Amino acid sequence: MARLQQGYLFDSRYQLLRKLGDGGYSEVWLVQDTVGDIELVLKIFLPDAQLDDKVVDLFRKEFQLVYNINHPNLLKYSQFNVCMGYPYLVMPYYRLGSAASMVGRCSEQMGWKYLRDVAAGLARLHAQRPAIIHQDIKPANVLLDSENFIITDFGISAGMYNLVKGSSDNKVVQGTRPYMPPEKYLENPEIYPENDIWSLGASLYELLTGELPFGIEGGEKQLEVLECPKLPASFSNELRYAVRKCLSSNPGHRPTAKELALYADKMVKNPPSPPTDSRVSPLYYSQDPLSYPPNSGGYPPKEGKKKLSILMIAAVSVIGIALVVFFTIFLFNHQGKGTIADTASNSDTTKVDSLLSGRNLEKAVTYTNTRRKKDNNREVTPKGADLEDDNEADEVSESEFFMQHTNEMIVSGKQQ
Repeated sequence: MARLQQGYLFDSRYQLLRKLGDGGYSEVWLVQDTVGDIELVLKIFLPDAQLDDKVVDLFRKEFQLVYNINHPNLLKYSQFNVCMGYPYLVMPYYRLGSAASMVGRCSEQMGWKYLRDVAAGLARLHAQRPAIIHQDIKPANVLLDSENFIITDFGISAGMYNLVKGSSDNKVVQGTRPYMPPEKYLENPEIYPENDIWSLGASLYELLTGELPFGIEGGEKQLEVLECPKLPASFSNELRYAVRKCLSSNPGHRPTAKELALYADKMVKNPPSPPTDSRVSPLYYSQDPLSYPPNSGGYPPKEGKKKLSILMIAAVSVIGIALVVFFTIFLFNHQGKGTIADTASNSDTTKVDSLLSGRNLEKAVTYTNTRRKKDNNREVTPKGADLEDDNEADEVSESEFFMQHTNEMIVSGKQQ
């Protein structure tokens, strides 16, 4: 086949107008369909190396897996065909281009929409059996139309990728380095849905800040530094939290695509308030941030009210101690037998009082929640820790937070 260039009539039908992209194993062209007289996009695989019939048949089977998937956030392929041994896909042309044009210029509200739409599309792919893992989520692979973000370039498996790359090494993994999660750099990496969640977090971070969270090294650098980069405090605590969870170095601590989609949808419909105190995140409280009193701005009571509450507790404690002393003297003077011995030990109360004082407040919350979970088998409230605290105990509670919102959305959907 002649070298692909502008003006070439591909497969006796599609006139090549302009190259839109050039990947490691394909070229993407804007074309004019001379039959339908419309502009379309062709993705032509391995234009520099003709494939044998076996590989072409594998391409055809993989295309059949994704052709019947219909979702508003997934690109609908129009046709699969082969021209002189070169597989190609036909797809609609989106004039607004990709989300790459928004890098560094994405508002928080648009960021929530990106998170919702891409997560919803991924949830649909991950729900397939076997699951379809995109493996290359990045702004350039997310298209724009007037209403939605649309995922493209999905459906080719890791095994198929190795075939088109001409490699038999099963360690070869698909993806673009800055958006590849840390586990893909381990020996014998496995492919699973959590890979896509990390890539989604990295791409959203780039859209919001204009910078890659771990530079061009991607997740490989995270294996060394471990610490997750922070979004600027100008973004809401909810969004900062969601991005941080996506970029967790432990795949098991990342939310699912479905959980992300439902949570982001809630934030799109009810935008969170701008942060008034970047030290505290409402996500660490069991109560839904949107259910706080209107004058609270969606945040827990401010510091002044907290101090007042502490003073009231201190006053009550003083009165309580005075009463205990009074009744102790009274009982001693009356030589009551067995009265004090029958009184329950207050060692636990003393421990709780100690935890409730000053800096031990967070430990008291953790202790109380742990007891509640064990005794009542109810969901634990994440402890009131700093936003950037990322220890293992928090991860369990934070994951439950996403599931809590998922359950709320499902219940509300059934009621409507």
